[in-house]
Amino acid sequence: MDVAELEHMVTLLHDSLHRLNWRLKRSSRDRLALDIAALCMGLRPVVMVDYGGKMPQLQEKLCAVLAFLS
Repeated sequence: MDVAELEHMVTLLHDSLHRLNWRLKRSSRDRLALDIAALCMGLRPVVMVDYGGKMPQLQEKLCAVLAFLS
């Protein structure tokens, strides 16, 4: 993944979060972007960080973000 692809992925992520109306603190949003990038590059097999919210809600939002990105 080159720099342009990574920047495009971050833009898509921010758009997805906006569409889902998922309000995250900047630090959480940046951490999520890094985790998604690591997933895309094969550096991490899973995302295991709590970005806020209760577990069922968090799972639904993460799945929705990944659906927007795919």
